[in-house]
Amino acid sequence: MDPRSIRLNRQDEKFIDELYRAHKGLLYKTALECGGGRLEVEAVVHDALLRIIGALDTVKRLDEPARAVYLATTVRSVAYNALKKEAVREKHAADPPGDSWED
Repeated sequence: MDPRSIRLNRQDEKFIDELYRAHKGLLYKTALECGGGRLEVEAVVHDALLRIIGALDTVKRLDEPARAVYLATTVRSVAYNALKKEAVREKHAADPPGDSWED
């Protein structure tokens, strides 16, 4: 999601700020459990927050236990997608074009 395309009113900004403050520990703990260093964890939480903002109407309708589950699930999804992308990058770096038997 392109952050420049997100337009929020003040109520939404306040809701997101409160949501982040209330669940910051959960977001970072979940990202850390998925692996990666400090910078990767920061990137995962940032990307997850963009997804969460994109689904703000859904997040607002959830009660608190379901909201926490939704946030943690979103962070895990973003983290695992990042790990998969990194694995593909590493595979391609280890096997550059021209080194295969097909060339």
